Amino acid sequence: MKILVSTVKKRRAHGMNDKEIRRCIKRYLARRVFRILNASVKRKEFQNAA
Repeated sequence: MKILVSTVKKRRAHGMNDKEIRRCIKRYLARRVFRILNASVKRKEFQNAA
């Protein structure tokens, strides 16, 4: 939650409205989830190759 609070404060300081801030947070979360899922798939592929 710290990340979200600091992100909102930072975006407000840049003059963004609520809709723009939500968009930034959604994109941030999507990047995090993608990295986690991608790492999981790569780990499984590596285990299957061994």
